[in-house]
Amino acid sequence: MAFIAWAASNMALAVALWPLVPPWVAALLILVSIGPLGATFFVADPITTPREQGSTTGRWHAVFGVLFVLGFPVVAALLAVYTIATGSPLHIAGPFSATCRPMADACLRTGTHYLDITGEIDVFEALAARDAEAKRAGIMLMPGCGLDVAPSDCLAAHLKGRLPDATDLKIEIGGLNAVSHGTMESMVESVPKGARVRRDGRIVSVPHPKETSCDFGEGPIPTLVLPWSDVSMAYYSTGIRNIEVRTAVTPPLRIAMTLPGFARKIVGTSFVLSLLKGLIARMPEGPSDEVLRTGRRVLVGVVTNAKGESACARVTTGQGNVLTAQAGVEIARRVIAGEAKPGFQTPSLVFGSDFILQFEGAKREVSMRDAVGML
Repeated sequence: MAFIAWAASNMALAVALWPLVPPWVAALLILVSIGPLGATFFVADPITTPREQGSTTGRWHAVFGVLFVLGFPVVAALLAVYTIATGSPLHIAGPFSATCRPMADACLRTGTHYLDITGEIDVFEALAARDAEAKRAGIMLMPGCGLDVAPSDCLAAHLKGRLPDATDLKIEIGGLNAVSHGTMESMVESVPKGARVRRDGRIVSVPHPKETSCDFGEGPIPTLVLPWSDVSMAYYSTGIRNIEVRTAVTPPLRIAMTLPGFARKIVGTSFVLSLLKGLIARMPEGPSDEVLRTGRRVLVGVVTNAKGESACARVTTGQGNVLTAQAGVEIARRVIAGEAKPGFQTPSLVFGSDFILQFEGAKREVSMRDAVGML
């Protein structure tokens, strides 16, 4: 049974890798997986049996054993060479404020494309500053391949396409009440800098953000400025110089975004940050299975120009963690297939504003008069 389980696991790995690697690599892995399977059906001779007295089944057992023992390392080595030559790591180890730089350094040294799923403004800005380095190395730096920022980035690019002379962009995000530990830690790290927006091309803090409201499809609810990734990324995707991101208000968010300056400084001390992260670690991990299956994320966006003209849209996607996995893997697959541009890039710049619509449950609506009046 152990040999059968071993063979089954290797075949499952081959099936999973099939869309991401050349078919010959997956086919070789399946061929090698036949080794333990064959060894199961052909019984080995006792170890003390002389070679000349060996049975036919014993010889076949040895053949299949050698096929696996020698073949698997060869296939693994070929896969490693292929990955180094054409692949790119999907960096998912946050908080990215601590892990982004060493990973990007390694990618620049080895000529490997960099992808991650961060949502941290400062990480985006740090990678954008390395655009020239990436172009010299011939690699792509693309952060934000998951929920942050693929759907909102595609929404921003779509709106820019409809109103090319837009000067202001506002994005409202609903349903941020079920997030992972990593996302919560990143949010805690952003508290000392408060609410942030982009004004005239510069990222600035908003000392006393005001609540407004937005209709995400079930009536107007209060929203508040959030230091979200699009404050950085949408600028590079669209060139729009005034960007604001808001989200549905929760009690913790209201407290975090309206703290006075001295309180934010206290939260920013290493002791308090460590204490808060320790509390997060003791919380139940991530969204429940039910939330993962049924959760939805709604984003509302509007752009305006100097004449007062506007364009708006609403994008609905599946649950955030699920979407992050789907979008991250799809971007990695496309990059491995050769869809990459050297330098700092965003999902919409490389894959277009319709990229997000390919995933299950994703849709875009462009007729939303009620929502627009509330932005």
